[in-house]
Amino acid sequence: MAILFSFLITIAGLILLAKMTGIFVDGASSIAKHLRVSATVIGLTVVAFGTSAPEFFISLTARFSETGSTDIAMGNIIGAGIIRILLILGMTAVIRPIRVENSVTKRELPLLVLATCAFAATFLDTFLNDAPVNTFSRSDALMMLLIFGIFIFYLKSIVQHRRLVQSADTVDAVADVKLSKGRAIFAIVGGLTGLLIGAHLTVAGASAVAGGLGLSQRVIALTIVSIGTSLPELLVAIVAARRRESALAVGSIIGACIFDIGFVIALPTLIFGGFSVAGFSYVDLAVLLLAVLLLTFFANSDRRIKRSEGLAMLSIFAIYMLYLIF
Repeated sequence: MAILFSFLITIAGLILLAKMTGIFVDGASSIAKHLRVSATVIGLTVVAFGTSAPEFFISLTARFSETGSTDIAMGNIIGAGIIRILLILGMTAVIRPIRVENSVTKRELPLLVLATCAFAATFLDTFLNDAPVNTFSRSDALMMLLIFGIFIFYLKSIVQHRRLVQSADTVDAVADVKLSKGRAIFAIVGGLTGLLIGAHLTVAGASAVAGGLGLSQRVIALTIVSIGTSLPELLVAIVAARRRESALAVGSIIGACIFDIGFVIALPTLIFGGFSVAGFSYVDLAVLLLAVLLLTFFANSDRRIKRSEGLAMLSIFAIYMLYLIF
């Protein structure tokens, strides 16, 4: 009976997510057009930071919980990165090939590669320092926050210089705006609130179902929790792709990944102290690195992520899920 109730909560969360995503994308796209700002900038800021709020909430809550719940915090970060790139962008590319802007390949993706490589280096204590176990320490968190600071400085610079309509990746027609400024802001706030509530219901219900089936925290974090907290990005990306707003989809994914790695896991660690990451396999980290490198390679090949490349990403994700389950 309890598992059935949890399943119904999960379904309710998914329905709420589906309803609110369209509202949120309409608001973000309308604001971009009103301000004549590149959709990539909106994706890297409003959409990325907003949809990363569930991960931040989970990470912060885990540090207040009993020992062992840090596996959920770290697993959520690793799993969400893998899901966003391999599953979400892969599925989006299959629906409609994704056009990748020059600024993404030259600036945003190199920042993501830098952040991911630095994050991976924090798992190498046993190799680099001859430590008995790998830990994510305050010094590791400080390094990640510094990289996040570089990302924030970059966003500030492109907004200040207002790189507007001159390039092909910029929104140039205010006439096509669906919502007024006031309604667009209301849609963003209301849509984001609905997304957060929906994500919370989905994760709470799905985690209860998985817990009732006897799965470990690591598996729950890398699958159920990560998929649940990534549902906003998934739905935003699918809706954006179908509405030919691929720049919004790519920008939101890259921004959310950098936000998670550089801020979501780092800030609580800097405040509450380091913790062991011994429960995680190097395979988990390798898949995250592979996802980032694949995205970089595909994006640089011909400034597009094609359907065949999306299928390749989905195949790797499926193999990884089978590895986790079996």
